[in-house]
Amino acid sequence: MTDSVNKANNYPFYTWVLTIIIAPFIWITNRIPTPEEWNLWSLLEVLPVFWILGLLFSLPTLVIFVLCYQILTRKKATDLILKSVLMIIGVSGSFFTFKFISGSISMELFWFYSLTMIFFIWVIKTNRIGIKTKNQRLKNQNQDLLDS
Repeated sequence: MTDSVNKANNYPFYTWVLTIIIAPFIWITNRIPTPEEWNLWSLLEVLPVFWILGLLFSLPTLVIFVLCYQILTRKKATDLILKSVLMIIGVSGSFFTFKFISGSISMELFWFYSLTMIFFIWVIKTNRIGIKTKNQRLKNQNQDLLDS
């Protein structure tokens, strides 16, 4: 049971780290077809910079993300509600972070990071125990009625 609880508590961190690692790769692969702007090696050289700055600049969003995750988990929110709220928080945090950073490619990066984060929010399982959807509760109630 503790293993499942630990996996559930790590959900926000898995989402955060994977977004920070994968989003720059996706952005780079999008930039490759335009070699006159940057070459592949110079793009790959900046990956560590993206990762370090991504970790630092996204910390405030991570704190809010984790707090909301814990609150919604305690309130036994369904995965649909939980992931929808986290998606709004993640995209909003990403938007404000890139607005704060500004620069010529900040809005382009915002889209890549946001879409990557949305993907991971919906793909990674929360592994929460005891959270049932309305359909699951109704199914259990119907099964209990049939059994009696």
